[in-house]
Amino acid sequence: MRDKKLLKISIKKAAIIIILLLTAIIVLFVAIKLNHKLPRAPETRNMISIKILTSLKQSIRNENAADKMQEIFPEGACFTLTLYGLSWANLAVLSDIGDEIKENALIEILWTIKQYDEKYVVQYFEDTEVRNGVFWLGQKNLLLGKFIETTNCENKYPDIVIETTNCENKYPDIVNEFHENSNMLFDQFMKNPTRHLNSYKNLCWPADNVTALLSLSIHDKLYKTTYMKAYEEWKVWTINNPDPQTGLPAGQLNNTTGELLQTSRGCANSWIISLLAEMDSEYSKELYLKYKQYFLIERLGIKMFREYPKGVDNPADVDSGPIIWGAGVAASGLGIGAALKNNDYETANDLVKLLNIFSFENNKDSGKEYFFGKLPIADAFIAWQFSLNNSDKIIQTKE
Repeated sequence: MRDKKLLKISIKKAAIIIILLLTAIIVLFVAIKLNHKLPRAPETRNMISIKILTSLKQSIRNENAADKMQEIFPEGACFTLTLYGLSWANLAVLSDIGDEIKENALIEILWTIKQYDEKYVVQYFEDTEVRNGVFWLGQKNLLLGKFIETTNCENKYPDIVIETTNCENKYPDIVNEFHENSNMLFDQFMKNPTRHLNSYKNLCWPADNVTALLSLSIHDKLYKTTYMKAYEEWKVWTINNPDPQTGLPAGQLNNTTGELLQTSRGCANSWIISLLAEMDSEYSKELYLKYKQYFLIERLGIKMFREYPKGVDNPADVDSGPIIWGAGVAASGLGIGAALKNNDYETANDLVKLLNIFSFENNKDSGKEYFFGKLPIADAFIAWQFSLNNSDKIIQTKE
């Protein structure tokens, strides 16, 4: 009898020791993960972005990564390609990035542009007010504009301000399509009473519109057009018709009547604020402060963003990704860019720590992957955000 009691006590002690060891391992694991901070130097973030893009190049070009993402997300293929191309474009315009990387970036952007019209990408979209809807057309047009902007910055002497090169002679098809798309988008924005366009028939998300509007701002910068009038009127309408709880753009609306169909969303506003910073930094900052007020929370000393405003606890969906500790994975993941573009390094650093806790870096050859390379769209988002906030290094062009 006594032996049985001693055995039970020994088993309990062993179990306690094992639990304590596992707890210590978990704590150590989390501590190590939390020690991986966001590099302050943009140059260091650029190099991380290049490593991620190096791995993505293999998976996107040779392993059907974009097509696989389509099986998980409604616009997974298109979005993966857009982020991949935009990341290269952000790096290619830097004056100190190096000729080899710049040349490779141009090749990858050109390749990406061609993919938008491939069946595996375009078959899921439909015409709305514009060709294939504002999601598809806005993302393609943004990359077209970024490519033209990139080729205009080819200059080995960054101290010399250069004039815009004649891109029409080198890439006439790209330039012509950029003109046609931009004209179509501008006309339809101005015709619509809310200055919003549909991504699919009768389905409108403000976040998709901001991408298209940013492409118009690039057209103005390159060709002295006045398409930004569409953005200015979109902004006025948005300010006058916000989500009543937060003052932020709605998650979804009826673009004919202006009826707000969905409250503001974390994933959408992280994207909107990041893009707005490029064409209207003051409005981006204004929205970011509201975003932090209604969406920023803290868990275990780490800042993160909710998917829905405080007090709203809707379930997760395909856009939000998992909601953990009350925080949205997509909102927090994309929030790195929103924070960086608004010089909120402290929040950006916490979001990177959060990313490190729930992801596993895989360094292979000269590349880098997160989530063991099983979620290329996440790698693309990280590469894009790490390539942001480099305006001080961009080659200038004459006005």
